[in-house]
Amino acid sequence: MMGVELGYLIQFAIDGHVLSTSGVNRQVAFSWVYGLPDSPFQPSEKQQYGASFHTTVWDPWSPLLPNSYIVDQLWVSLPNTPGDVRESVHPICGGEKVCDRMPLNVCAYGQFTTDLRGRSFTGSKRIGPVCVSDCDGEELKPAAHMAFTNAMALGASPLVLTGVTSTITVQPVVWSRHLSASDLTIPPAIGAVITGSYLNKTLGQWKHRRERVVR
Repeated sequence: MMGVELGYLIQFAIDGHVLSTSGVNRQVAFSWVYGLPDSPFQPSEKQQYGASFHTTVWDPWSPLLPNSYIVDQLWVSLPNTPGDVRESVHPICGGEKVCDRMPLNVCAYGQFTTDLRGRSFTGSKRIGPVCVSDCDGEELKPAAHMAFTNAMALGASPLVLTGVTSTITVQPVVWSRHLSASDLTIPPAIGAVITGSYLNKTLGQWKHRRERVVR
């Protein structure tokens, strides 16, 4: 199975940072991609698209993250629209929960499922930093697991983007850059539509975000 044509894509990418134990700001970023729009995107309406994403998808995440997570930018881009330039959208909130955090390499881990098999058609999401109070050993506490599960589900649901001139409903997708690179059609976007999500109760690892031990 070679996947499906996803049409034109829109990507919402959040850049943020956390002050690490070594006193250096470490980047923590998240990204969501949507496709199969009912009508073309209007590049001039990225601010409005960003506001729709912020309200529907990101707002429920913020209360789950510690207030040590600071958001720097929300970028909106049309990654397979020729000549597109990503645009910064403001304002956007960071983590809201007043708590001590786990080390940066500890995260909640979940996956997005599709109707197609194969690594190219499975998406994943690492959510962090994670509050110490939400953890019980190597697992999320039941209430935290439910909250993170619900947040993951929002990223697996259709998103309504309300612009100035039109309203567009887009589908969350797994975009395979590898398969898309061999597609010579315009726009070159091959992947699968996300149909569901689940979140592991066991905490995951962001190995490249391991912090220096302060002695």
